[in-house]
Amino acid sequence: MQEVLLVEDDDRLSMLVSEFLQEQGFNVTRLADGEKLLTTIQAKAPDIIILDVMLPGENGFKLCRNIRPHYNGPLLFMTA
Repeated sequence: MQEVLLVEDDDRLSMLVSEFLQEQGFNVTRLADGEKLLTTIQAKAPDIIILDVMLPGENGFKLCRNIRPHYNGPLLFMTA
C-alpha cells in the first residue's frame, strides 16, 4: 500500500483529503505542523508528502528545504 504523509493544519481539510486518499487505497499519516515531520519521514518512509504552504511555525517552503537532505521522493504543495 502506498504511504502518504499529509501535513495540513486545517483539521477539516486534512480529514477530507485523508478520507479521499484512503478510499483510493492509500495509507495516510496526518500532521498538523512540521514539528514531527522529520521523525515521521524516518519512521514511515512515505511514498509522497503533501505539504501545506501556510503552516503554524515554519512554512511549507522552509520545511521542504529542511527535509530534502533526508527525503528525495515526490513532494506536492497544497495551498489555498
